[in-house]
Amino acid sequence: MNDIKYLFISILVYDGEMRHDHRVVIMTRAKDINFAAQYYVAHYYGFGKWEYNFFDEIIWLFHGGSIMASIKNVQEITKEEFYRFNELFV
Repeated sequence: MNDIKYLFISILVYDGEMRHDHRVVIMTRAKDINFAAQYYVAHYYGFGKWEYNFFDEIIWLFHGGSIMASIKNVQEITKEEFYRFNELFV
C-alpha cells in the first residue's frame, strides 16, 4: 500500500526587515498534511519555538526571534506534479 503523500508548501519568512516567500515540495507518510507542513516549518532553520500571532495562526521563531516563519498554504499534489516542481525548485 502506497501511503506517501506529496505536498506543496508555501512558507512566509521574515528575516529582520526582509520578507521572503519560500515554496517547497515534500514527501510524507503523515496522515495529516497540516501536521506534516507544521513539522517541516518547525525545523526549517533548525528547531523553532512556536507561538500564536494576532490572527491565532502558529508562527515559528528561530535564532532568538530574529527569524519568523509561518505557513502560507499547504496543498496535496500528485506524484507527477511533485517531480515536476522538484525539478523547478532545485
